[in-house]
Amino acid sequence: MVTKDTNEYSFKGTGLTAPEKRWAKKRYDEYQRFYYINNFSDNQLLEELVFYEALQERYKKQIEEISKVTVVKVDKDGKKKKEKRTGEIVPRYLLSALDDNLEHILKLKDKLGLLD
Repeated sequence: MVTKDTNEYSFKGTGLTAPEKRWAKKRYDEYQRFYYINNFSDNQLLEELVFYEALQERYKKQIEEISKVTVVKVDKDGKKKKEKRTGEIVPRYLLSALDDNLEHILKLKDKLGLLD
């Protein structure tokens, strides 16, 4: 089995927006600093892990936006009135995606030995 040094692997962040890429690279580097991840395949798994963690943050931001909905209502005098609504119910598909994504994160952390 041939293993490659971590210096030969470079983080790409494919599929992420520019701000997410910066966040994910920082997160990737933190994992590198605190855990012993030294072979090429583990570095690939680590990149997948931080990708899913970035997606988790994206889902959470969507949930936050849903809870900040502004509704425009027309009163009986015909005047438009903006009303902030908080605590809106999060759609099931979004909660399901969040849960599925968390499962991927936990599996990857387990494979990398990060849950010990």
